[in-house]
Amino acid sequence: GWLGRAPLTDDIERRNAPFVQLVLMYFGTIMPFNLIYYWFRVDRHIGVDNAMPLNIGTDIAVITAAWVGVWLIRRGRLRGALVLFLYTLITSLALSYTYTGLRNLVIDPTFPVLSLTLGGLVLGRRALWTIFGFLLFAMSLGALSDLVREYIKPGPSTYSPSWMPTTVMLYVIITVVLDRTILALRNSLDEATRRSQELALANQDLTREMAERERAQEKLIHAQKMEAVGRIASGLTHDFDNVLNVVLGFATLAAYIKIGIEH
Repeated sequence: GWLGRAPLTDDIERRNAPFVQLVLMYFGTIMPFNLIYYWFRVDRHIGVDNAMPLNIGTDIAVITAAWVGVWLIRRGRLRGALVLFLYTLITSLALSYTYTGLRNLVIDPTFPVLSLTLGGLVLGRRALWTIFGFLLFAMSLGALSDLVREYIKPGPSTYSPSWMPTTVMLYVIITVVLDRTILALRNSLDEATRRSQELALANQDLTREMAERERAQEKLIHAQKMEAVGRIASGLTHDFDNVLNVVLGFATLAAYIKIGIEH
């Protein structure tokens, strides 16, 4: 209930807000434990490598972006929160790829797939393809870093990673599938919105027609009442006229009798 009470005006954003907050809270909570484990456990076995400060810095940036994103959503700014979080994720990937290169990097699709999914389903198709372009750019930086290292210090391990074409194709498939899904959802939403508007107009026409029928029925009832009152008044007048005629007849007869007696 608390997750759903974010002050958002858009209906779609209000529905997406609980899930997005859960995702941000998950990364804002699990990544500090991962950072602590990496610092106190892994370091004792493998020692401090050159990439460790960068990894710590990017993890802290992602953690900070996650909790700042939750704060922004609670202030009614879901899109801004998600843009900040995704920008931080992609920037962290680009820095890691550039510093480490792709040759010695073990691919982890968590952040790229998460970025594509969140950006596409929540922010739309334009954001989806923008994120896809940034991912390709980050991988290109990693490949360029490998080429620079190979040029500066040639060695036997200068082969390009065999997983890179497969990974790029995987990202392409995910992006296309999400794009088609988002397009179908948008079309369905537009169709539902159009039908809802048509139903609203039909409901207004029906309400107006019912109001007119009620007014006509009230007029008819009023006319029937007036007709009934008129018939009752006419009947009473006719009966009262008959009584008056009888009384008038007896009065006239009595007057004639009186005159005859006097004469």
